[in-house]
Amino acid sequence: MKNVLMQVLRETHGYNKKQIADKLGMTPQDYIELETSLVAMTPEQAYQLAAVYNIHQEYFLESSRQLELLLTRNAVVQQQQSEIEHFRQFMFIHKELFLDSVWKKKTEVNDENVSDEQEITHQ
Repeated sequence: MKNVLMQVLRETHGYNKKQIADKLGMTPQDYIELETSLVAMTPEQAYQLAAVYNIHQEYFLESSRQLELLLTRNAVVQQQQSEIEHFRQFMFIHKELFLDSVWKKKTEVNDENVSDEQEITHQ
């Protein structure tokens, strides 16, 4: 998930990723990871970006916090969806076992009733 603020500021100021990486003293790959939120922004990086774009560092820190919350929320939702799917599979299997058990008992009861009826008719 991209840090849109970083991307928009970089593009509107006419910088490419390598130029910003150089200004921050990091490799272009490290900057890409920062802009795409693969790594969390540090306060020092927020301060450096604020100096480059002449805006308050809190914009970057808040943007980074919000992205972190979204990523965490997405991870939680995916985990819950996975657990729900496992539960569905569990319930499906146990439903089949339950129905098989009920059918078997019903068949046994019917067989006993037929045997009882046959005994009565033979007497």
